[in-house]
Amino acid sequence: PDCGEVHTTDEDEKENNSYDGSEPEDDEEMGEGLKNIEDLRFLSLYGEITEQQAQRITHGLVAFKEQKKILFKKKIPQEYFEFPEKLELMISSPGGAATEMFGIYDTMKMVQKEGMEIKTIGVGKIMSAAVLLLAAGTKGERFIGQNCRVMIHQVMGGIQGSHHEIALEYKEMAKTQKRYISCLAKETNMTVDYIKKLLDQRRDIYLTAREAVKLGICDRLI
Repeated sequence: PDCGEVHTTDEDEKENNSYDGSEPEDDEEMGEGLKNIEDLRFLSLYGEITEQQAQRITHGLVAFKEQKKILFKKKIPQEYFEFPEKLELMISSPGGAATEMFGIYDTMKMVQKEGMEIKTIGVGKIMSAAVLLLAAGTKGERFIGQNCRVMIHQVMGGIQGSHHEIALEYKEMAKTQKRYISCLAKETNMTVDYIKKLLDQRRDIYLTAREAVKLGICDRLI
């Protein structure tokens, strides 16, 4: 008998990838995915937005999206498992680095474009960079604690070096603030001009949770 290479047809591949109709066994047939997905769907951002925090949050967002793809590729009927409809991100932060904020923000927008909903929940304090992340949640799914403190202010930074270096850094800060204002206007009921006027006061602007809802930073009180 010929023991050479075995060739498979498209029909064979289709049959191999299809669900055979038998009731799946959670761990053996669906793998660890279903157990992991419950851990992945809940993310929290507590404290300053640092590079480490940004790495953890962006990894969690992408991992949840990819796990969803893996499970659906198994073609197991929905009656055998219920995939979470949305990912939940709880935030309590005084703000942090603008670059890390934009890293998280861009990742949130990326996964939302692929059809994934993100429920954001603000508790404790939502300040500076954290305001944009709360607002970046899926519209209608952005919540805030009624005693949460909300604060907006201008982009800040420590500038050192020569006169030329300080001038360049100032220009970069101005560009960063322009992007921040543009993104915040896109996610809220505030216009670019309205946000500019707030920030031109050159002080911390504190809002109540109800005021944050009114301005479209979030949708509902909890």
